[in-house]
Amino acid sequence: TDSATTQTFVGDTLPSGVTSLSQIACAGGAACLAIGGGSSGPVVVAGTDSATTQSFVGDTLPSGVTSLSEITCTGTTACLVTGSTSTGPTILAGPVSATTQTFATDSLPPVDFVTGVACFTGGSTATCEAAAANAGGAVVLTDGSVTSGSDNWTSTPVTGPTGMTLANLPISVNSTDLSSSFVACTAGTCGTSIGPLFPFADGYSVGAGDCAAEVANGSALAETKPGASGSQATDVTLPLGLLPIEVTNSSGAPLAGATVTATVADPGTPQNTPCNDGTVYQLPTTGPDGLSALGAMYETYTVTVTAGSTTTTVTVQVTPYASLVETVTTVSGTVTVTVDAAYPLPQPVVIQA
Repeated sequence: TDSATTQTFVGDTLPSGVTSLSQIACAGGAACLAIGGGSSGPVVVAGTDSATTQSFVGDTLPSGVTSLSEITCTGTTACLVTGSTSTGPTILAGPVSATTQTFATDSLPPVDFVTGVACFTGGSTATCEAAAANAGGAVVLTDGSVTSGSDNWTSTPVTGPTGMTLANLPISVNSTDLSSSFVACTAGTCGTSIGPLFPFADGYSVGAGDCAAEVANGSALAETKPGASGSQATDVTLPLGLLPIEVTNSSGAPLAGATVTATVADPGTPQNTPCNDGTVYQLPTTGPDGLSALGAMYETYTVTVTAGSTTTTVTVQVTPYASLVETVTTVSGTVTVTVDAAYPLPQPVVIQA
């Protein structure tokens, strides 16, 4: 009961297989819906907005959903759930109902991850906005006519934040007519363009890295004629992995103001070679939530965190298309962690300073 006096809570019945719940949203007395996990994956359960014992039912989700992060409901119009699939972020929409319902996948503009969604009702329509980001920086997704069966999301860049990409990555170019790739510019020397290229007709690819192994893990086709300039040139977005770091103290509280660097340190190649050249990349200073993140080329890094007089190092491997995201908390020493770049927002590597 919604009351300021002492109350006795009662237990509701959940569908079989539900193992955890993380968030609940109630809408206008119509229903309450909760997100969580079960033996077969993410779940959304629905029940009546009631202070008496009741049974929740499981809603049907689209196939391919791997995780759910937030749920919000707007009046009796619709409930929206943010989450992810193996290919990127997703927003699901479903009815505000205490009975079993089917959620549908909304179509989103190109984004790398979605971190939250909020809705409000004005007149006969409901408007929802979601905080998101792509390689260019932060964006706001807006749907001005939310329903449980249709969507109309648009993307608006946010002035100020510039994204988590680096301007000093090494760039290598390859062609199907070449036996190996060549380094177009080394770390810290790349300008805004590369060329002119040797006049092969096509088949070029470009990637972040200065050795074959780095480029092979993340490259993009450059469908442009050699030496093209101006309107004839083609901009290429380099595939990068997201390297997320969270710095905490010994009690697990986030530490703001910690400095974080990532040094290329590939244990599989000799030192002072292109794949193990010791190049240092500066990550943003940790914010109030202890978080720092950066778009990085696929490599193995020594991540160094300095918080006050304490320095901690961790070995982190950024790889594409890994099957799992692992997290680690360490006080000192070296721990190898595979960061899954296929997920839109990997769990951060937690480093205890």
